[in-house]
Amino acid sequence: MPKTSGWEQSAKYWKTVPSRTNAILLAGIFFLFTSFGMVLSFVNESWVHVPWAVLLALVAGAFSMVWAFAGFRRIIWLMSILLPLQIGVNVLIGSLMTRHVPASERVDFSRAAVERRLKIEGLLSMFAIIAGYSLVVGFIRKEGLRVFLAMAEVRLATEVHRALVPVVSRRIGELEFYGASVPSGQIGGDLVDVTEHGPEFVAYVADVSGHGVPAGMIMAMVKSAARMGSSNGAGFPRSCPTSTEYCCPSLRRKYL
Repeated sequence: MPKTSGWEQSAKYWKTVPSRTNAILLAGIFFLFTSFGMVLSFVNESWVHVPWAVLLALVAGAFSMVWAFAGFRRIIWLMSILLPLQIGVNVLIGSLMTRHVPASERVDFSRAAVERRLKIEGLLSMFAIIAGYSLVVGFIRKEGLRVFLAMAEVRLATEVHRALVPVVSRRIGELEFYGASVPSGQIGGDLVDVTEHGPEFVAYVADVSGHGVPAGMIMAMVKSAARMGSSNGAGFPRSCPTSTEYCCPSLRRKYL
C-alpha cells in the first residue's frame, strides 16, 4: 500500500472542516494579506495613490485566499492556473497605472497630502489586521472545539471498548479460553466473550459490520443482551434472535 504524503493527509483533514469554519479562515487570510498589501505601498519607491494602493491590496488578499484554499486541499490544477493568472493581473494593473496615474511632477507632495495618504492607508491597514486576526482566532476556537470534542468522544468510546471487551483468559473444567479484541482503529465492533451459568458455559465471537463508535456501541448492546439471555438460562443460541431484536433499532444498515 503506497504511503500518503503529509500534504495528502493534510488535504484529507481540510476536506472535513465545515464550510462555515473554512470560510472564516479564508476571510481571515484575505484581510491579513490585504493589510500586507497596504504595507507594501508604504515602502514602494514610486508614489502610489490611495485608490490604486487599495486595489493592489485587495488583489493580493484575494489571490492569497485562493492560494490558501488550493494549498490546503491540494488542488494542483487550480494552483497551476493561479500563478499565470496572478502574474497577468499584476501586469494589467501596472499597465493601467502607467496610463492613468499622473506624472510625478503633477503629484501633490505637500505635507498635508502625505499625511492624508498615510492616515487613510494606516487606518485601512489596522482595520484589515484586526479583522484578519479576529477571524483567525475565531477559526482556531471553533475548529479546536470541534476537534477536541471528537477526540474526547473517541477516547471515551475507547475506554468503554476496553471495559466491555476485556481480554478473556480463564479456565473452565479442562478447557482453557483465551481471546482478545484488537480494533483496527480506536474502537471496533469485534466481540469475544465467555459466559458461565451453572454447569453450562457459552463461548462466542461476534462481529458488527463497520467500525468506529456506532459499531462499538452496537457491540456493547449485543453483549448485554447475550449475557441477559445467558443469565436467564436461555443460552446464547436461543438468545441470539432476542439479541438481534433488542438491537434492531440500532442495526439499520448493520449486520451482526
